[in-house]
Amino acid sequence: MYLFDSNLNDKKSIIFSIRSIFGIGTSTSKKIIRKLGFCKNYNFNMLSKGQLYNFLTVVNGMKLVLNNNLKQLKIINFKKLLELKFLKAFRKLKKLPIRGQRTKTNCRTAKKQNFFSFN
Repeated sequence: MYLFDSNLNDKKSIIFSIRSIFGIGTSTSKKIIRKLGFCKNYNFNMLSKGQLYNFLTVVNGMKLVLNNNLKQLKIINFKKLLELKFLKAFRKLKKLPIRGQRTKTNCRTAKKQNFFSFN
């Protein structure tokens, strides 16, 4: 099934298939199911057209930022950090830990991917 610009697995339960939409995690999927009154074991195959319509209205009513809009919002926020010259943005560009983690031993894989070879 194709909803909100993403493929939802019909064979999995509703909780797990909703989580495949970018921007919906476990807590929001549980909230949606509680509002609709569905069982956790339901699949999208079992839902009728009326129930699907209710699902779409509930998700739209929650005013969530999903998929491409969320990705664009994240990019805009990152560009704002770069314009303001935050250290967080520069460390993210270099693929280094942002929140003060240790880099001498713990971050070697990120450092290997980041450095360019000048051979």
